[in-house]
Amino acid sequence: MVEVGLPRNYWANCQIVEYLRAFLGGRMGWSALRSLLIISGAFGVFDRKVAIEIDGYRRDTVGEDMDLVVRMHRHLRRSKRKYRMHFVPDPVCWTEAPEKYVPLSRQRDRWQRGLIESLTRSMGMLLNPRYGVIGLVAMPYFFFFEMLGPGIELLGYVAVILALALGYVSYAFFVLFFSLAILYGVIVSLIAVYLEGIAYRRYPRIRSLAKLGAYSLIENLGYRQLNSWWRTKAYFTLFVRKKKWGEMERKGYEEAPAEKAPGRRWRYALLLLIALLAAAAVVVPWWLYRRNEAAKFTTPVQEGGVELVARTNGRGLEIHLEDGWSKFVVRGVNVGTALPGKWFSEFPADEELYTEWLEKIAASGANTIRVYTLLDPVFYRALARFNRSGSRKLMLLQEIWPDDDVPGNNLYDPEYTERYHREVATDITALLGREDIPERPGRAWGNYDTDVSAYVLGLLIGREIVWEEASTTNALNADRSGYNGRFVSAQPGANAVETWLAETCDYAESEGPRRRGDSVSMQP
Repeated sequence: MVEVGLPRNYWANCQIVEYLRAFLGGRMGWSALRSLLIISGAFGVFDRKVAIEIDGYRRDTVGEDMDLVVRMHRHLRRSKRKYRMHFVPDPVCWTEAPEKYVPLSRQRDRWQRGLIESLTRSMGMLLNPRYGVIGLVAMPYFFFFEMLGPGIELLGYVAVILALALGYVSYAFFVLFFSLAILYGVIVSLIAVYLEGIAYRRYPRIRSLAKLGAYSLIENLGYRQLNSWWRTKAYFTLFVRKKKWGEMERKGYEEAPAEKAPGRRWRYALLLLIALLAAAAVVVPWWLYRRNEAAKFTTPVQEGGVELVARTNGRGLEIHLEDGWSKFVVRGVNVGTALPGKWFSEFPADEELYTEWLEKIAASGANTIRVYTLLDPVFYRALARFNRSGSRKLMLLQEIWPDDDVPGNNLYDPEYTERYHREVATDITALLGREDIPERPGRAWGNYDTDVSAYVLGLLIGREIVWEEASTTNALNADRSGYNGRFVSAQPGANAVETWLAETCDYAESEGPRRRGDSVSMQP
């Protein structure tokens, strides 16, 4: 070997980074733990006597190198003989790696099938203390991470993308998840390249190390996912392919003909394609996320004589956008506004403080906030200003809190019910920006001049009804069972508390002022 350099082929360079990571990281570590489960067939030296004792290489497997090592461990451990298997990184065996997609995919499929065969034929070693670190650490690692890992990784990609498209996770979470996954792979690869550069120096040129550093990133965007796909397919090809290697194309080390030089354009095109795929992996989910969010924001629609911006549909929620009803998955934050050292009913009067809270809530990936009671006007001004100022918007679940003091613990007390109905009507008008509430103790008041009804996902009627209230209300109003309302009903057989809640919800829908509203629910 006169001079060592890097190949010009994309697939070959990705494999070099992969091998550096595997040899200078994984196998040296397993060797130090005396748990090395594979010695590559390209350059392995074995004790001939021990190899004969276990009948040598098997002919009915495509992973004969790993199979031999695993069987040696099992035989020597059972025989209670002292032994050591080493990985020595200093010797170099230059081998020719596949430089085309099809041969490489076949090779990785074969390797994975060999791994599966080797592990499943030695399942008795898995989590078996008899085999020490090999049985308790190495075998579980290779079983769960190397054998099952590729399929789980692919399912993870699919699950996260689907969850993003359906609104179950935020775009911020997706970007963080994807970035951390890629960053972890890049860091491990860069460490391997660094070790190569300072310890072994098989690639002495700085340019070569820089190129390997670049491929540490490139390899994680496309090649890594393809590798997981090839290995996952092995779960199925294991049962249909014959126990053979398959044809591997060999080119040798001769100089490439001069007329092949224009082939660089294909490499540049491939790198460009990878960059575009990486960009699409971020842009497409972002587009799906923005489509699912209320960034276009809600537009009211008349249905059944009521103006709606949101509604229930089966077991889910929908919001009405410019192009119709759209599924809306709530990712919410409960907002308790009282500051430390203040009573729960002492609300801050600082619009900038509320704006700061809203910005942080939206940045966390939430799309909805829930408040326990009507807050001061400054909060709703902050919410409207926040939603009008940028693409991230927050829907509002507004709870209407009834008085805690229930006369005789009877929710059907006429004065109590009438007072709560007035509070419902007042709060709804306040959300429309058409209410001026005089100062009152323990509750919000002021001039509500900001219409936030376009952001109201729903009203929450009621609060935690304590046992004494529920039992007394049910005992004193046993004849109140079931309610048939215009919007909300309670089925016959419902108890008095359930009937009272249904009546109150129906009042909020039908008797309250005309508004943009939503289905009404209660907090039990």
